[in-house]
Amino acid sequence: MEKELVKQAVKEAENSLKDKQVAEVKQIVLKTLEKISRIDKEIDETKSDLKELEEQKKILRMDIEDLRDGRVDRIAERQEKDEKAKKVSVVIIIKEKEVIREVSPWYMPYQVIWPTTIPSYSSNAVYCQTSNLGASSINSVLTASNTYEPMEINCSVAKYSTIGTYDVDGKVINLR
Repeated sequence: MEKELVKQAVKEAENSLKDKQVAEVKQIVLKTLEKISRIDKEIDETKSDLKELEEQKKILRMDIEDLRDGRVDRIAERQEKDEKAKKVSVVIIIKEKEVIREVSPWYMPYQVIWPTTIPSYSSNAVYCQTSNLGASSINSVLTASNTYEPMEINCSVAKYSTIGTYDVDGKVINLR
């Protein structure tokens, strides 16, 4: 009886974590769509620096496509190689450098860190490097009224979590 109870508790904990990861991916997609909408409005209002705005929009669209394809690795690689992509994206994706277990790249963990420019989160961030059983990770602690722990996702979670209907500035956007 006790063994079954432990199995059930573990399963519920895993489901809870997966639900949090799905919510995280959906939040990333929503914030990305909102940023694209803001860029579209800015393009309509001003004719200056259109090339820069179009480049930002392209990066954001690539982020959504990569999430939809379950390719978090592409986002991490783009942000690692291009500082502009890191600044434009709504989140920072960091690939875990050392993983002590053998996993396929599809399930490789990635840290999602919300920059402080997102208005729904607090304004001060502290980044620190920690070591946990030989695995390197970056933790972000936001100060003020809300604290936000970085979420770990993988390509599989990203692929199956982007699907849905998003309300962006009164427009309904369906992603399939």
